[in-house]
Amino acid sequence: MPSTIKKVKSLEVAGQNKYGNDYWEVVWDDDKKDRVFDLGHYETLCEAEEGNLNVEIEKEKKGQYWNIKNVKLVASSETVKEIEKQGGKLVSVEDKMTKEDWKEKDRLERQSIHRQKASDIGTRWCEIVIGTGTPVSTKQMMDVVKMFEHYYETGE
Repeated sequence: MPSTIKKVKSLEVAGQNKYGNDYWEVVWDDDKKDRVFDLGHYETLCEAEEGNLNVEIEKEKKGQYWNIKNVKLVASSETVKEIEKQGGKLVSVEDKMTKEDWKEKDRLERQSIHRQKASDIGTRWCEIVIGTGTPVSTKQMMDVVKMFEHYYETGE
């Protein structure tokens, strides 16, 4: 069965199996009901209910019953629109990253490392200057950090 997107309306303990383990009944926003026997699925559905999030459910037929095979949290269309409006894009961990995605990820990671190194140098510079008894302003430290950040990014 193809997966479907649903929203949890309610989730309650429905009983116990022959081993004494709880199972749950989920009521969807369309008032249809399903039984949930997997603790991991239950926890995902709890998170969806608390956060008012959509879930993607996949079912499989076993005998005469349809059982929930998989449950994943998914972003609502409003969330996706808001992310795209802010210039981002929603990427699932299951989506394959393109060369451009990897390139951008690597660029941001390098930039973060350069900023951290520049900040470390600026902090060390302050420690040396303060050790001589000369006061250092925040602006002076930030100028040093920016200078080294520029050096790391351009080589100049």
